[in-house]
Amino acid sequence: MTLAQLVEAIAALPLTEARALLEALTARLAVEAPPPDTRFDRREAVAAYGAPPHWRAFDERFEPHVVRLVASGPERTQVMRQLRLALSVSLAEAKAAIDGAPCDLGEFPDREAARAVQSALVAAGATVDVRCATATSALR
Repeated sequence: MTLAQLVEAIAALPLTEARALLEALTARLAVEAPPPDTRFDRREAVAAYGAPPHWRAFDERFEPHVVRLVASGPERTQVMRQLRLALSVSLAEAKAAIDGAPCDLGEFPDREAARAVQSALVAAGATVDVRCATATSALR
């Protein structure tokens, strides 16, 4: 009997017989299961490796965010300069955004990127709002 045939024969066994085979082989070969690792801490794993993808789907930090210019404030030229630096837009596009306020400036891949643009524009004197693009309510 080849190894492939043996694997196929074991795969065809009902679950109860496969469990009995496992127990018999464990006893025959004197194999012991290692004790469970009690040192595992989910918080340490998330800190070291980041959140798993299925957690990110429910976390607003990893959803796209929209930056909205509410008002340019008294320093229009400083806000225009920061708009050009943060968004890489032309002078005409920055002026059109300031003249058309309130308006959406763009969608960013996560909250950190949107907050960076917001802080640059607020430092220049603008009033800026950041909200989750996938939020269903205006309260988020």
